[in-house]
Amino acid sequence: MWAELLGLPDPTTAGARSVRNAQRTLVAQNFFAEPTGAGRETRRIKLLREDGSGRDYTIPTGAKEQNDLYFRVPEVLWTQGVIARLETPGLTMLLAALSVSRWDGEAGSFESVVFRPKTSKEVFGISDATRKRGLQELVMQGVLLDLSTSGSAHRLEGMPRNESKHYRLSSTFRPMHRP
Repeated sequence: MWAELLGLPDPTTAGARSVRNAQRTLVAQNFFAEPTGAGRETRRIKLLREDGSGRDYTIPTGAKEQNDLYFRVPEVLWTQGVIARLETPGLTMLLAALSVSRWDGEAGSFESVVFRPKTSKEVFGISDATRKRGLQELVMQGVLLDLSTSGSAHRLEGMPRNESKHYRLSSTFRPMHRP
């Protein structure tokens, strides 16, 4: 059934096998428990926490002391077709940007962010090649604004100086005000 719903080719054999293999992988990684139900009975899937701990899933509270933080992915990612225009590096860097960007209501914009190679690798597990490609893609798509100054900066000795690039999420991704 899942293979058919997902539109996989040959849903009764190869497609069904793909679904079973994916299911086994998700169970092995503790993203959900082994489905219950046998035969024609509806099988139930029990969600587990996304951290792979094997604990039951609970709705995140945002409590920092319980390491239960989350961020919301704005609807425009889907409603304006942004997700269809992004490749994997762009989507990866968009999720990283959303996780660290803070909305400044007074300024009416996001605060600027910097993605240094070492920090991107240590915090997000993102390679430098993916970081660079993703940031470039997001700037080209108008999702991120490149706030870097044009021209190169120089040290007193006249040697070029590496400056961190600063980015700002487009205000299109601002948090929605909910009643």
